Amino acid sequence: MSLSIVGTGLVSPFGFTPREHVVFRHAGVPAPSASPFLLADDKRLRVYSCAFLDPALPVEQRIAWLASASLQRAIAPLLPEGVRWALHLVLPAPRPGVDRAALQRVERALDEEHRPTDIRTYSGEAGTFAALGALLSGGRGPDAPAAVVAADSFVSLRCLTHLVEHPRTRWEPAPPIPSEAGAALLVVPPQLARTLRLRALGAVLSSATIVGAATDGNDEPVDATEMTALLRQVAPPRLFYAAGQDGHGGLRMEDFHAAAARLADRFWDCQHDCLEGWIGAVGACSGAASLVYALERLRIAGAPSIEPTYTAGGHAPPPRPPCPAPAREPFLAWAISADGTRGAASAALGDA
Repeated sequence: MSLSIVGTGLVSPFGFTPREHVVFRHAGVPAPSASPFLLADDKRLRVYSCAFLDPALPVEQRIAWLASASLQRAIAPLLPEGVRWALHLVLPAPRPGVDRAALQRVERALDEEHRPTDIRTYSGEAGTFAALGALLSGGRGPDAPAAVVAADSFVSLRCLTHLVEHPRTRWEPAPPIPSEAGAALLVVPPQLARTLRLRALGAVLSSATIVGAATDGNDEPVDATEMTALLRQVAPPRLFYAAGQDGHGGLRMEDFHAAAARLADRFWDCQHDCLEGWIGAVGACSGAASLVYALERLRIAGAPSIEPTYTAGGHAPPPRPPCPAPAREPFLAWAISADGTRGAASAALGDA
């Protein structure tokens, strides 16, 4: 079974749509304006925040806004038809600055604004892949449209204070800059997409998660055992492009690359990409953002009929980014949650 992707959304400090993120990154658009947060020595703390949101806005309101903005764009194909859909919501696990009550307020806000037929919640960076796996295996909403939405934000005094007071060791690579984002995918069974005459942007071919021993909170060795098993289950026989948390170092990068080395026959020609290395760390949105970005990048780069439409000061748009994979070849998106849950999905352009 596969799921047709008929709508996507991606909002971050770097853009309002998936296409903006691809084109702006390729064009080398500068980072957002200076951070509004100061350290004790009056130096600015490096943070990427959405300039259109007040820095003092409570973090749950930021997360709800990011989720809703990306969701609104993803469900746009259904609005003229009035078709109802279920919501699969991916939020951060409770952490300093974002407690369980705040997360419940996010869920209630989205329910009141969009009125989905059902809401199912997941947590962590790998939560998107758990949601897609549930839908692929016949979870809630297999015969109706489902919106998978992930959002997270580190833009709050409590969140940032905790990060500053608990830095990584000097032996670990510097993590991505704290940031925020919302990403969404509208997925339907292929037959339903044809019945509703919805254009398939891509297809989710497989998705799964597996719990690993090494987490952000322990000293278990990163031996890639679980990630290897996951990629054997999800990755296609030959892979040209993978988008994930390459820029995070430590647990995430080491685990994935060790697993890829064990599966060298699949990853020999693979180009690895890390969106968070550009837009900053986006927490629970990581998996969805990587998947949405990868799909749009391949659509722009690999489809002759799709061209960037942006101009600046009367100049022509920048050249299309080089295509990292042959058209319609499956690609991979992956993420690892703080609790050690590994998640990955394979997808492809068009309707598989």
